[in-house]
Amino acid sequence: MSEATRAEISCDMDAETLFDVVVDLVRYPEWVDGVESVDVQERGADGLPVRAEFRLESFGKKITYILTYEYEGIARVAWTLLESKDVKSLDGAYEFFDLEGGGTAVEYSLTVEPSFPVPKLLRRQVEKQITNSALKALVKRAGKT
Repeated sequence: MSEATRAEISCDMDAETLFDVVVDLVRYPEWVDGVESVDVQERGADGLPVRAEFRLESFGKKITYILTYEYEGIARVAWTLLESKDVKSLDGAYEFFDLEGGGTAVEYSLTVEPSFPVPKLLRRQVEKQITNSALKALVKRAGKT
């Protein structure tokens, strides 16, 4: 698997507020570019999503995939591809770090390998665009909650 693309943003919100936005998967179409729908298929005993199906448009085509989720408290939300005809591999994570003096730094890492041909340079550019825009959208969305 290739190295993950990483991006980071800092904001004056607490990690719990940001975490709550990240785990509210069914509302992703309201703030995540390209996501058309998310169906949470399974939740853990704590109510957090464990398995979800995403439908979106990316690389100029409709894509469907199912992800599984793991959590480290509210410090980290990670996902990995369970199944898809459109994507060969997909791994990612949001990590939240308390900043001295208040606020939170959020790191987003992402690796995507479509099952259709995409030049590596283009794929990395798309990953970078996704991570940067997702972090800005996350902070904007969390500020509205």
